[in-house]
Amino acid sequence: MSRLGKGSAATVTDGSIVLDKLTHWFPGKGRDAAFHAVGPVELEIPSGQFVSIVGPSGCGKSTLMLICAGLLRPSLGSVRIGGQSLNEPLTDVGIVFQDHLLLPFRTAWDNVMLQADIRGTGGPEMTARAERLFDQLKLVKKDASGRAVLDARGRYPAQLSGGMQQRVSIARALVHNPPIIMMDEPFGALDALTRLQVRADLEQLWLTDRPTVLFITHSVEEAVGLSDRVLVMSPTPGQVVRDMTIDIPRPRPLSLTEAPELREYMEEIYQLFEDMGVIETEAASRP
Repeated sequence: MSRLGKGSAATVTDGSIVLDKLTHWFPGKGRDAAFHAVGPVELEIPSGQFVSIVGPSGCGKSTLMLICAGLLRPSLGSVRIGGQSLNEPLTDVGIVFQDHLLLPFRTAWDNVMLQADIRGTGGPEMTARAERLFDQLKLVKKDASGRAVLDARGRYPAQLSGGMQQRVSIARALVHNPPIIMMDEPFGALDALTRLQVRADLEQLWLTDRPTVLFITHSVEEAVGLSDRVLVMSPTPGQVVRDMTIDIPRPRPLSLTEAPELREYMEEIYQLFEDMGVIETEAASRP
C-alpha cells in the first residue's frame, strides 16, 4: 500500500493539490548535461476543481502530472495531496492516457472492473457505479421499451471504436470514485466529432461527482471548454506563466462560437503563445 506521509493514500478524501517550489531535472551523463524540464512551479488546486494545463510540446506538462501522481519524484520542492506530503505513488487516483491501455483479452466490463480485482474492493456498490458509468458514457443504449440497442459490456477492445475504447478507459479510471482524476491528452487519438461528445460526457460526469481534475491537453479550445482554471506553461523549462480563471456558467456549449466570452479566453491564451514565440503569425513575422 502506497502512503502519503504517514497516512494511507487509499483513505484520502480531500483532492487538493499543492506544489511548493516544484522543480525537476532529468539527469544526463554529467551535471552540465542535465535537462531542466520543469520549474520552479508554485501551485494550489482546491479539492473539486477542474484544472487544465496547456503549453508547447516538451514543456513538461506530462512530467508535472507524473510528479503529482507520485510516479516521478521531483528533483526539488514538494507535493502535498489533501494536506499530506506525497512520498510514494498515489493509489487513490484515476489516470487516463491518450492510449486507452485496455487489456485486449478482457471485455469492456472486465476492463472497468479490473479496479475491483486489483483493489479487492468489488461489491454491489462498485458494480452499481460501473453500471451508471456505462450508461452515462453511452456505452449502453436502450430504446423506448428498455431493450438494449447497444451494449459494449461484453465486447472486447478490438470490437469497439476508438471513441468507445476511450470511454471504457474513462470508466475504468472513475469506477472506484477517486477524489483526483489525472488525464494526459485523453482525447488526442479521437476524431473531431467524437472528441466533442466525449468532452461533453466528461463534463457531465465531473458535474455529478466533482473530483479534482488535472487535465493535460494541447487543445486550447478543449482546455477553455472544460475547465475552472487554465494554466499556461512556458517553453522548457516549463513554468506557469498565466493562471486563468474561466468564469463561464456550466454546462458549456459544444461549440465555442455559441459563447463569445469563451472565445475571448482562447484568444488571450493564443496571444500568450505568440508573445512567447511558441506560435508565429504572419503579422508577427513581418519586419
